[in-house]
Amino acid sequence: IANWGVTQPTNAAANGLMYYYKDFATQKIRLIVLDCIYWDDAQLTWFESVLASAKTNNYAVIGVCHYPIGNTTTIDCNFLSKDYNPTAGARLANPIAAVDSFISGGGEFICWLSGHTHADGFGTITGHNGQINLIIDTACSGSSSAQDADATIGARSQDCFNILGFDVYSKLIKVMRVGRDYDRHLRHIGEMCYDYANKQLMYTR
Repeated sequence: IANWGVTQPTNAAANGLMYYYKDFATQKIRLIVLDCIYWDDAQLTWFESVLASAKTNNYAVIGVCHYPIGNTTTIDCNFLSKDYNPTAGARLANPIAAVDSFISGGGEFICWLSGHTHADGFGTITGHNGQINLIIDTACSGSSSAQDADATIGARSQDCFNILGFDVYSKLIKVMRVGRDYDRHLRHIGEMCYDYANKQLMYTR
């Protein structure tokens, strides 16, 4: 990951661990990626320090993890698949507690981004309303996929990607689906806009 323009602690780089962060200076956003497969105390200490420096430098934070962090209390919208399992997550309490502390200390947390489920999910971490879980579907990778859509391998129905926008001025999360934008129930999955400051769904289609 040396060419990605990210900042990674020496011990992670030396041991092939995938946790790091990347700052987007113009937007004042810090993207923090966690390695939930090899979670340990050293990573937690690093995560807490990176959150603290983000607050000092007035950076809003987006957390990223392969697995959804914790259980999700879902919010009804077009980016909530009927196949999404709200209890499918890494269930790592320490990152959740660290973000709670960051928020209570005046830090701005936008959301958690994750995948793994091969189904769209959206909501707050159960018991932690300041932490949004945004789980976004991807292109179908095999016949065992749990996606809430009929996808044929090698056909256009397999294609799926998403454009995510984060507006720190208006405090909005924006999602746009490109490709497989209807589920098997003919429900359209197109766009969503969520006000993360006021915890309000603004638009979904």
